[in-house]
Amino acid sequence: MERRFNLINLGWLTLLVLLILLSRVVPISHEVSSNLEAAHRAAEHDLPAQAAQHLGTAAERQPWRTDLWELAGHYAIIANNPVLAIEYLEDGKENTSEGLSLHGLLDLGDAYYEIEERNAAVNSWERAHQQYGPSYETVDRLMQIYQEAGDYHTGISMLEELVELYPDDANLHFELALLYASLGEVKDSQEALKRAAELDTNLIDAVESLQDNILLAQRQSDPAYPPLLICQGLAEIHKWRLAALACEKSLQLYPNYAEAWAYLGLAHNQMSKEEYPITDSDGFPELQKALELDPNSLAANSLLAFYWIDKGEYDLALETMQEAIQLAPDRADLRVDLGALLALSGDLQNAYQAYQKAVELSPSRTAYLRHLVNFSLKYDYQVEQVALPSARKAINIDSEEPANLDLMAKVMIHLGDLNSAERFAHRALEIDQDYAPAHLRLGFIYLFRGEELAAYQALTKAAALSPGTPVADQAMRLISTYFP
Repeated sequence: MERRFNLINLGWLTLLVLLILLSRVVPISHEVSSNLEAAHRAAEHDLPAQAAQHLGTAAERQPWRTDLWELAGHYAIIANNPVLAIEYLEDGKENTSEGLSLHGLLDLGDAYYEIEERNAAVNSWERAHQQYGPSYETVDRLMQIYQEAGDYHTGISMLEELVELYPDDANLHFELALLYASLGEVKDSQEALKRAAELDTNLIDAVESLQDNILLAQRQSDPAYPPLLICQGLAEIHKWRLAALACEKSLQLYPNYAEAWAYLGLAHNQMSKEEYPITDSDGFPELQKALELDPNSLAANSLLAFYWIDKGEYDLALETMQEAIQLAPDRADLRVDLGALLALSGDLQNAYQAYQKAVELSPSRTAYLRHLVNFSLKYDYQVEQVALPSARKAINIDSEEPANLDLMAKVMIHLGDLNSAERFAHRALEIDQDYAPAHLRLGFIYLFRGEELAAYQALTKAAALSPGTPVADQAMRLISTYFP
């Protein structure tokens, strides 16, 4: 799991209001009451630094008040002043008999983490875990640290504790399955994947993708190949740190494995973009190593093309991608990648031909028709001539696939036919009522019609059904724009 700061949505403003109300029932000094009121005004006007200062002053006047020290520290963190937050929270820890609460210890660890005092951060988070037991917030933070240190087994133990506490949480089972897979514990991984899919149908695609790689890995006699297959499966669902771990296991067994070097390069490239990267490599040295070991490696050539795309070097990317296609001319997925690259470079006609070639190479796979339709919509390329008939063809091939029906809804929105768009979105939801993209599509439709309540409900549903996905991100952007 990736560590996430949830600084404002923990109810701290509500807690501040409650303290003010309580102060009117239980008499306190005028100075403390005035500071609480001033802190509340500052927080309401989005002035966290001033709120922290007023709360700190109040805490100094009543140093036994853990709640005041913790509030002061929390607002100092929101104000991007971790040093001051540490001062307040450490004072709270020293001056009060009961010590810090769970959120106080988490904030203290966060503040130390921000100033790169990793050991102090770990001590605070581990104390929270020991004192208050397993929680999402604590495990999320500790998992970050353990992964940075390569201590994945401790991470598994903590996740197992959370799974026992929350046995019906699909995401916990899924994260645990990914950790098991990266360490080669395939049996445990399969069981956790199965449970995750049972609990949340939105995870089925990702689960099936990784399960396919695990099953294939189990049939290999070459010991270096199974971890590479698992690395590829983890990369497909963008679990880069765990993918890198699996690739490194493969390279430990066979140091000259070009494909493993290539996928390690991909993982390092993506990890280098993280807020706190744990590698100095941007992936290029590993990709170069892969090509040195095997210039005809399809993985090395295709992934190097993605590297150049990421750097904005489209000419180099196009050259490398064409070399990859020469190595595997019947790979439809490579034609899709070529189409995306050509579209980025502005060559829409040749991009269309690349997408069309992908469809011709795999005519029964509606996924490639969806790629073609999305290209047409994104670049407004002959929508009625390309997107509309291709979306119809996808439905003709598989009318029970929600993605095909949702895609037609998307086309209809583009063409301004909101009634037809709504009908196709509802058809998708009749097949799978939890299909988040269809709820997003309905949100668009209702916004265009001015039906605000229905739009808000649909967008909220889309976000809730697909946390951490582009669909959820888009839904949340629309909510923040239209329902501030």
